[in-house]
Amino acid sequence: MAEVKEEDVLNALREVYDPELPFNIVDLGLVYGVEVD
Repeated sequence: MAEVKEEDVLNALREVYDPELPFNIVDLGLVYGVEVD
């Protein structure tokens, strides 16, 4: 299995946009951090 990195998760979350605003959830500040365990 490939190792998942925090930056990979953040990059994936940057593809998730708010349905009412033209911004992704990371840039909006809705993601406070990522922890890969």
